[in-house]
Amino acid sequence: MPIEQGISNYVCDLSGLSGEGIDFDPAEDDQLGDMPPGWTLVQIQTRIANPRYDTLIKARSAALTTMMAQSGVEEGDEEGRGIVEVMVEAQFLPLLEREPPFLTEEAELVIHPQYLKELYLSLGLTEEEVVVPSISPLTDEDEEDDEDEEEEAEAVAS
Repeated sequence: MPIEQGISNYVCDLSGLSGEGIDFDPAEDDQLGDMPPGWTLVQIQTRIANPRYDTLIKARSAALTTMMAQSGVEEGDEEGRGIVEVMVEAQFLPLLEREPPFLTEEAELVIHPQYLKELYLSLGLTEEEVVVPSISPLTDEDEEDDEDEEEEAEAVAS
């Protein structure tokens, strides 16, 4: 027996206002799913330094310093230093290859239509730059009108 998914409830991250999702079967590539008309999904991606990668770089540097001291390589002995650097690099390379230097933090905000203008203004847009679409959700009557128009277009075409 298939599990039926209910309609989602959306809560505006700016105002706390809520709205019920629409009874709609979205296409696979529709990222908004059953979000009500006029609501906005804001996706935020922030690149941050990977703390584990930074730790590996510091550990590699500390290992190089320790190995240089333990091996007795004299200051100015470029060949000796090069050998120690290769040995340390060989130890850390597999770890560094698996660890990316940056991570991406992601967040999503859902915005109620009444607060879209406020969001734009808070991002630094001027009143003149803000364009908020007017939303009029489809009613059963609108859907019937659309079907009538399609039938008329088909009749004219044939």
